[in-house]
Amino acid sequence: MAGDLLWWLMAGKNHHAVRVRWNAKRIGKSTRADGTAVAADDRSGRAVTGRMAPPVDARHRQPSWTATTPGRPAPTGPVPVPGVAPQWVPPSSGPSPTPPADAVPARRTSSQRQTAFDVVDGVREPWRTRARRLVVLAALTVLTVLGAVDVTVTVAEWLRPSTSTSGVADEVLDGVAEGVAVDYLSWDAWERGRREQVLRRWALPGREVDGWDGHGRQSADSATVLGRVRQGDEQAVVTVRARVVPYAPDEDPESSEQAPTQSPSEQSGSSSPTAGSGIPAAEPAPTDLPGWRAYPARWLVVAVPLAEHDGRLLLTAPPALVGEPGTAAPDSTPPGQAVSDDRFTRDTRAAVQSFMDAFATGDLDFVRASRARIASLEGAATLVELRQWRGMQASPGAPPDQRMGVATVVWRVAENAGQLTCTYRLSLHRQDDRWLLAGIDIDTGKAP
Repeated sequence: MAGDLLWWLMAGKNHHAVRVRWNAKRIGKSTRADGTAVAADDRSGRAVTGRMAPPVDARHRQPSWTATTPGRPAPTGPVPVPGVAPQWVPPSSGPSPTPPADAVPARRTSSQRQTAFDVVDGVREPWRTRARRLVVLAALTVLTVLGAVDVTVTVAEWLRPSTSTSGVADEVLDGVAEGVAVDYLSWDAWERGRREQVLRRWALPGREVDGWDGHGRQSADSATVLGRVRQGDEQAVVTVRARVVPYAPDEDPESSEQAPTQSPSEQSGSSSPTAGSGIPAAEPAPTDLPGWRAYPARWLVVAVPLAEHDGRLLLTAPPALVGEPGTAAPDSTPPGQAVSDDRFTRDTRAAVQSFMDAFATGDLDFVRASRARIASLEGAATLVELRQWRGMQASPGAPPDQRMGVATVVWRVAENAGQLTCTYRLSLHRQDDRWLLAGIDIDTGKAP
């Protein structure tokens, strides 16, 4: 059925005859029972229908041949023509003479020849049929190529190893990280309880993830994921950029006299949001309140460490401010498995403080190791203090001039809108009797 349909599309109403003619053209000839050849257009031999021709009995007269010259009437006998090879055509009657050895069979002219796709009556197909055939063949070729490409791509996807080492999709990681970034970069000194409630929902059980000092006011929105780095099967660090609007206390005397001493919720007598009122967010109300002055918005980049726990993505450590698009320290021993080196800690504390100050301002040319790529905060925050620095002993098998450590610093965000405490993992290289900064990454904490 499928074959007949295909031939009908290609040859039209004469598809049965064209199919037989195509087979005769491909085979070259068909044979009668007596061994004689049957022409492709021999209706008496039923070659058109594809059935076997009946055997020829003795009553059938064999064709006789008479020499003739093209353009002249056939004589009664062979008449040799000088310079022209005799051609033989079957006579109407008479005995069957034996053709001479040098005779050649009559040939058809180019206009009389038939192709495999000509109709039975010898009339060539119309151009519409040929055009339809070409369209069908082109469509089949295109479908075949597209099918082969599709199969190849599917097999390649099956064989290609997955780039994700976790069962959590990248889209889910990005969505959670964007929500965490907006909540973490939003605070209000009058609504501390609200922020604590929101961040507690994002944190692993028993983990403290709030690095805000409790002063100032800032709102964040328009979070966008810049990249993600998976760490093993359980953790990932997602770099997010968010737009923030800092607020500072208004120093205008008239405004300070009118500044309220209670939060908006306390003034209105409303209570903090409950579980029944939906999922709360830490961003404060977008209106200018008495006592606060809004400054132009700016962008901050924060690295969010996440891990899957009981079917949810939660924070394993406080997010930290990083440069755009974020930096990563070279592979080294995790801080939890390293041993502290008190002497190295004392000798490098002043250098680490200068490293973090340059990391905030962007002046890394004199503190960065050769071939090290570190993106700075570009003045988004200023260093308040190096709260803690803990240098580690050299990893087993590592060169002695390569060390790492964990630094906890306090940043003051722009316009004195608040302070954030962030923890980083630093990689140091010793060059020319000096310790230089080779890499910086956030501390992701312990996996759940």
